Amino acid sequence: MVNFRMNLGVLLLVFLASKVLASQDPTAPLNWIEPKVAASKSAIKKYPVPRLQSIVCKEDSDCYAVLDDKLANVNDVVSGYKVKMITEKEVTVVRGNTSHHLALFKSDIKN
Repeated sequence: MVNFRMNLGVLLLVFLASKVLASQDPTAPLNWIEPKVAASKSAIKKYPVPRLQSIVCKEDSDCYAVLDDKLANVNDVVSGYKVKMITEKEVTVVRGNTSHHLALFKSDIKN
């Protein structure tokens, strides 16, 4: 009976040791410690200012503009920016508290 308990104890010890060894990666380099996973920071999404390509104004209707290859009217949203105003010379886009005045050409053209 003592022999049986001793054999059972040895088997139990071997079984537990195999579980401990199996929990580690046998192919990992010696003294290698798995890096801690940093808490993922919420990525700040950046919205580049849309590129103004064209402004079209007709006499009897409102103006519209082409921003980032998309046709836009007042109150449309293009690339995360709301089109606030379109005139013959410039387009005003707003995102949050920031507004940008987009023009096709520099305002001080010299001949």
